[in-house]
Amino acid sequence: MISCLQTRREEGFPHPPWLLRGFREAVWASGLSNFHFEGYQFTWERWRGTPNWVEEKLDRILTSESWLDSFGNAAAETLEGSPSDHMALVIKLQPVRGVRRRRRFKFENVWLKEADCREVVVRGWFMRRERGVVGQIEDCRREVGSWGKDRCGDYSKRIGFCRKRLNYLRLKSDVWSTLEFNKVKAEYINLLEKENQFWRQRAKEFWYRGGDLNTRFFHNVVKSRRRRNRVEGFKLDGGRWERDREELGRMVEDYFINIFTSVQGDRENVLRCVSSKLEAHHNLELLRPIQSEEVKVAVFSMHPDKSPGPDGMSPGFFQHFWDVLGPDIVDFCKTSFNTGHLPEKVNHTHIVLIPKKDKPEVIGDWRPISLCNVIYKIFAKVLANRMKGLLHICISEFQSAFVPGRSIVDNVMLAFESHHYLRRKRQGKTGYAALKLDMSKAYDRVEWDFLEGIMRRLGFGDRWVSLIMNCISSVSYSIPFDDGELGPIWPSRGLRQGDPLSPYLFILVAEGLSTLISREEARGRIHGVSIARRAPRISHLFFADDSLLFFQATHREVTAVREILHAYETASGQTINYNKSKFFFSANVPAHIQEGLMEVMRVEYAGNEEKYLGLPAFFGKRKKEILSYIRNRVVSRIQNWNSKFLSRAGREIMLKTVIQAMPTYTMNVFLLPLDLCRELEVMMNGYWWKGKSEKGIRWRNWDSLCKPKKYGGMGFRKIRDFNLAMLAKQAWKLQTEPESLVSRVFKARYFPDGSYVTAKIGGSPSFIWRSLFEVQNIIKKGSKWRVGNGNHINVWRDSWLPDKVNPKITSVCVEGLEEATVAGLLNSKGEDWDLDILKDLFNERDIDLIRSIPISNRLVEDRLIWSGEQNGCFSVKSCYRQVVGEFRPEEWLGWTAMWKFQLPPKIKHFFWQVCTNCLPTTSNLIRRGVECRALCGLCGDEGDESLLHLFVTCREAKEAWRAVNWRQVNQSVSAFPDWLQLNFQSLQEKELTRLILGCWGIWRERNQRVWNGSKLDRAQILRKAEAYVEGWSMAQLPKLASGSRWGVCSSLWQRPGMNWGKVNTDASVRNGGCGFG
Repeated sequence: MISCLQTRREEGFPHPPWLLRGFREAVWASGLSNFHFEGYQFTWERWRGTPNWVEEKLDRILTSESWLDSFGNAAAETLEGSPSDHMALVIKLQPVRGVRRRRRFKFENVWLKEADCREVVVRGWFMRRERGVVGQIEDCRREVGSWGKDRCGDYSKRIGFCRKRLNYLRLKSDVWSTLEFNKVKAEYINLLEKENQFWRQRAKEFWYRGGDLNTRFFHNVVKSRRRRNRVEGFKLDGGRWERDREELGRMVEDYFINIFTSVQGDRENVLRCVSSKLEAHHNLELLRPIQSEEVKVAVFSMHPDKSPGPDGMSPGFFQHFWDVLGPDIVDFCKTSFNTGHLPEKVNHTHIVLIPKKDKPEVIGDWRPISLCNVIYKIFAKVLANRMKGLLHICISEFQSAFVPGRSIVDNVMLAFESHHYLRRKRQGKTGYAALKLDMSKAYDRVEWDFLEGIMRRLGFGDRWVSLIMNCISSVSYSIPFDDGELGPIWPSRGLRQGDPLSPYLFILVAEGLSTLISREEARGRIHGVSIARRAPRISHLFFADDSLLFFQATHREVTAVREILHAYETASGQTINYNKSKFFFSANVPAHIQEGLMEVMRVEYAGNEEKYLGLPAFFGKRKKEILSYIRNRVVSRIQNWNSKFLSRAGREIMLKTVIQAMPTYTMNVFLLPLDLCRELEVMMNGYWWKGKSEKGIRWRNWDSLCKPKKYGGMGFRKIRDFNLAMLAKQAWKLQTEPESLVSRVFKARYFPDGSYVTAKIGGSPSFIWRSLFEVQNIIKKGSKWRVGNGNHINVWRDSWLPDKVNPKITSVCVEGLEEATVAGLLNSKGEDWDLDILKDLFNERDIDLIRSIPISNRLVEDRLIWSGEQNGCFSVKSCYRQVVGEFRPEEWLGWTAMWKFQLPPKIKHFFWQVCTNCLPTTSNLIRRGVECRALCGLCGDEGDESLLHLFVTCREAKEAWRAVNWRQVNQSVSAFPDWLQLNFQSLQEKELTRLILGCWGIWRERNQRVWNGSKLDRAQILRKAEAYVEGWSMAQLPKLASGSRWGVCSSLWQRPGMNWGKVNTDASVRNGGCGFG
């Protein structure tokens, strides 16, 4: 146990940040993690009963990973009655007892590396083809399971055996021993790759796509997840904990039987509000015959390492053997689609429990995740892909989640702008309230007959409704628990979290509440909030299972809202958790009215610390402090002790795909304070260079690392600039999508008589608008008009010429024509430019540019396009490039070639350090102020250990190059960059690869001599490096599809060559006729 403050309560002077930071770093560097204890969390106090009373959480229990492996069942609690001003912490030790589990079959993606795996799969799949897909999967599972049970043994033992053999053979010099050594070395590297893949599949760290081995990282992720996901006990009503395993199993099973059991209710009260939205042609589109290509798209849209269902077959299995399984899978989907029924066992599902918080206490603190069979998910994805294309017709504009073409960020912007309006509304007799609803187990409580009624009322046809209902009603559950399974459970309601259809079906259910609210608003029983004159009224905003309602703060309207919610609960099966729901009020609502309304709704008031959709609900002047949760999350992820075991390549991928993505959601709508951006960049730069060590040198600053790889950087992002690009995306939508709800609201509030690009900051702007206004010049600079009929383009002020440097007219504006539009420059038919007018008004440069613009004879509307992309569509990537500006290329121009070489990532990262002079040679260390002896670690000579000396002129390096007959190393240069440039200009790719390997081998040998005192024969230095890469190349697993485009898109559009044009056409054949155009 250790005492150091990390959290505090009550008043008092804050502890210095350096003390807290030092404590966190010490804990992280020691490989320790916090161990939760029950009871009162503030373990120290002083001056109780006085105005200066202070309570703090000073005492903590820190444990190592190995201790948790031995005492994973331990528990801790505070002990009351201590005479000290510190509360005692008691640890109750319970060693982990080995539980002999019945190992369930799971297809291991590492088997795909075995040469005879395909033969086994083909034999099992076609053994009894007449049984259909379900029987074929069972046969294949049996064959593969029998074949593979001995191929995923204890890798550590087999790797250890190989190490011993290598150490033994290394001392032999005869021909047979040399051949055997190479054979064992290849097997050793192959086993390392297999072990890495084995744990990677279980770790579910889908962000990692590196080529280096990070087995220890993946292994520890798996161990941590297993500990976190283990159900240790449930807290009962009286405060007692139930820990008996059999009783826990009964409690879990009873809980899900109860929650998945249908409850009778009045469905029609809500259903009669829903009107038909779809027409006959929409249903024809849904029911068109299934094509093999859309089945393939569904298969390859899944990550290969995703958890399998009860049949144990992973997505990677179906993707890798698609050429074998594909025809039968397509036939299965077609048959199920045509008959409307799924075969038995296809829809059986495992439920796994994932904790929703660090220390769950009751069953409700666990989230049930459904592991469906992949064969079912393929069929469900085909249906979901068809249905989601029609959701924008069925779903009102007040719902934004899971609807293609809409973004959840739109409703986030509306929610926060509305909150800002409520906070500043201090005048007027009528006040407003906002009610944030928390739905309890929303997916699990959906009543099937209510969902069916909603779909029919919206206009979905009978056959489509029957298909969907069969998918959700034919399900059965079992729950893996300890060494067995609970169940089966046959539900009569609920949607599965893990079913591809569920998100889309849930928003259809929520549309029932939306239409009910809209009906009562139309009747005048409730009144939504309008934040400005001419702004549309907003009575509700939905974000999947999160809901926000707006209404007048009166007893009459609160009563109406209560009735609406009760009707929806009765009809849909949903249950609102009023204990977790929160009230917001406008500033002009008196305190006594607020208290009365909260009493009616039995809902508490939301304070300034409240968060909504993961973002702060209120902002004051101390924005950095309010947004500090971003920094804390980044620190937590970086200092997660598992992250210490990542290689340099692993840290690169983690920074790019995980850590830099953490602030992205917030950066969509808020401009982060500059100090916070710098602080985040300092942390990321430190993690990149130091890794698991708290001591080390940051060899290059973050700005250098943010250069693209082809310019000598690492391609990381500047936080501030990327924040601006993310905000520009929202600003672009305000400018180009004027009919959307969010655009109409912001226009009414901030630019009622203009557009976004002409708007002013205005009075009392919200933090969101201040953030969006910050990127106004970026939008102005990056946008230009594509000429259609010319009616909306001002000739002199707007950008519309095809010139990247200056897309505006440079001719002097003619007096009286200041408001002239481009339409006035066209001939009388509007089909071409009027040359006489052009010659009268413009200079030669402008005329040439104008005449190069083609005019459509269809008289299409003018369109604002983004100049950073050829297709004119805005992208964050191109906007980020614009914000960052042009990079100056480094003196050495071999970067692009270097990163493309087929070498292990760690070797490419090493050579990047060489090329940027970031290698910790003694010369570089002395230059950085590190006290060390000036000598070469390779040859031992006193003097300058520069890169040129170490890799080129050192006598040991020369002998190493000579030993492998390498003659191309140019030694007649005086500077290392010149040596690099000469070699990259004169050598072919194969020779350059050997050059990089040679440098890596020399550096590795230098480190062995410096730190271990060992010494290889000169002839072995480079040969050992080449042997390592040969083994690495042989051990590479076949690449599995891991994204939606893998294996589906066969070609990409390419621009034509110089002096060539390209015409893209399409063709169709239907009902005996054909055409193209």
